[in-house]
Amino acid sequence: MFGRIEVVMKAAVGNGIISSFYLQSDDLDEIDIELFGGNGYQFASNYFSKGDTSTFNRGEYHSTGSNPLENFHTYTLDWTKNGLVWAIDGKVVRALLPNAKQGYPQLPMYIMMGLWAGGDKSNPEGTIKWAGGLTDYDDAPFNMYIRSIIVCDYSTGDEYSYNDKLGKMESIEAKNGEIYGRHSQAKKDYFNLEKKVGTTFTVSDTGESEDSTPTTKNAATTTKYQPTTITQTVTTRVTDNAGNYVTVTTEIAVSRVLDYQKRIGAHQKVYA
Repeated sequence: MFGRIEVVMKAAVGNGIISSFYLQSDDLDEIDIELFGGNGYQFASNYFSKGDTSTFNRGEYHSTGSNPLENFHTYTLDWTKNGLVWAIDGKVVRALLPNAKQGYPQLPMYIMMGLWAGGDKSNPEGTIKWAGGLTDYDDAPFNMYIRSIIVCDYSTGDEYSYNDKLGKMESIEAKNGEIYGRHSQAKKDYFNLEKKVGTTFTVSDTGESEDSTPTTKNAATTTKYQPTTITQTVTTRVTDNAGNYVTVTTEIAVSRVLDYQKRIGAHQKVYA
């Protein structure tokens, strides 16, 4: 709960194809970074609180400088109890305070990433337009390249529980730990991890990877709490909205991991 997530990635090319990573809670708090396969100039930031989709005016668009479909960029979310920051290549492009009128994401989150076809003809017209138009599946494969992921948790404990139904950060208890109990240490871990990662992997519908050299023999689907830094490789094959098989192979450097299941897929939840 609360933490810093950094992804170095190159977005997939394809009209209506969305490359994304985001955080989401059981109570549908959400923090998003999304890139458009038909737009080589910008990415979108967004957030939701308690699943409130009564309005869609929370999203903002930010310049990426060089083309994110051709070049790797570093996308960062720094989520704390005092505020939320979106950044690209070390430059802050957006900040959100806890007193935001439309709510503030403040509950334990899953980390999710993958590809999805916002331009699929079955989607609402507004979604298709937002994604950049209809997706032509004859243009497949759509490949999203991930060079590294760094996750630093600002809290400690084996698991989280809710002590009431208010949906506030004060409602959360950490078993055998403390909310925000390792903020300072996590900052140090982040800078150490940043120096160690750098392998590139592919999120693809072909099952092929680019320069992928797993550093662990077994791709774990569940991970017990580890008090020290680990690096782990996760490989999963799933089906996207169009029925195509998608394979994700990703090396994740994590300073602390809770006991929950990982699933990586196209427009499906990624638990990490």
